[in-house]
Parts: sequence; structure tokens; C-alpha cells
Amino acid sequence: MGEPRGIAALFSEAVRNHRAGRLAEAERAYRAILAEDPRHAESFNLLGVAEAQTGRPAPAIRNIGRAIALNGQEPSFYNNLGEVFRLQGRLPEAARMFRATLALEPAYAEAHNNLGAVRHAMGLLEEAIAHYRRALDLKTHYPEALNNIGAAHQERNQGDLALMRFRQAIAIRPDYAEAHGNLAAVLLGRGQFV
Repeated sequence: MGEPRGIAALFSEAVRNHRAGRLAEAERAYRAILAEDPRHAESFNLLGVAEAQTGRPAPAIRNIGRAIALNGQEPSFYNNLGEVFRLQGRLPEAARMFRATLALEPAYAEAHNNLGAVRHAMGLLEEAIAHYRRALDLKTHYPEALNNIGAAHQERNQGDLALMRFRQAIAIRPDYAEAHGNLAAVLLGRGQFV
């Protein structure tokens, strides 16, 4: 049957505000939708994302969890919850959410990259690299995965590979500060100047 036209229009507006960085306006719209339709899973999910983006992990976890309870077949919900857990340093819970994402959608590049980052933080470098590589197999022009695999190569003392990956990330996204910083660290470590 679908959702009422008013909710669809309000949701579109909320997403536009969210993408434009107007998080307070987006949150108000998500809450208005949920007041009308308390089973609107995507609004719970994106409300949680907005809460996480504004430094409120507890309500973010609660609301994304509600989205999952309403629609346990949407991989992006698990991925978003995993990201909140990862940013909180709750790595085993984050890994569990990213694995749940991949169980639903094995070709989800972002979930592979995110799981790689979690495994990397847990000191499981080989497993992290495998996930970064899979993310890059699925999405070749993926600067975050390129930067992450570059950092893993740097940890393995594979400076040339690290430099190549950081440069690839920067070529895709020239304003990528983290990749620039990583590139500079490798070059300075070699006594070269940026």
C-alpha cells in the first residue's frame, strides 16, 4: 500500500536537510514522521545517524536498533549501527554488526571497509587487509578503503605500497586530509619533504 503522501514528502525533505548538514531540521522531520508513523524504520535509522553525527551515541544506538527491529533485512541499518559502535570503541559489537551487514549483502563495500577498520584496530592486520581489498574489488574508486589499506601497508613497513595507496586516495578526493597526513608521515619518515 505504501506510505501516505505527506510522510513521503516530509521524508524527502528530511533527507535533503540531512545531506545538506542541517541536522537539527532533519531530526525534527524524522521525529514528525515517527509521530505519524511509529513503524517508519528508515526514519528511526536516519534519526540515529543524525544523533551519532551530533555526538549522541546512546540515542543513536537505540533508534538504529529500533529500525533493525522493524526491518531486520536492511543491511544499511546494521552497517550504521556498527559505525556507531566502532566510533564508541565497542569493537566486538561493531564487528558483529558489520558481519550481519555482510550476511545480508556480501557485496557491501562500505561494510567490508568498516569491518577492516575494526579488525585493524583489534590488531588483526591480515584480516583487515583482506576486507580492505574486498572493498576495493567491489568499489575501485573508494578513497577511504585506499587510505585504510595504505595505513595497513605502512604498519607492515611496506612504504612503497602505502605511498601508492595514499596517492590513489588523494587523486580521487584531493581534499582528503587524513590521506594527505598519512602520505606526509611516510615521506617525512623517509627524510623526504612533501
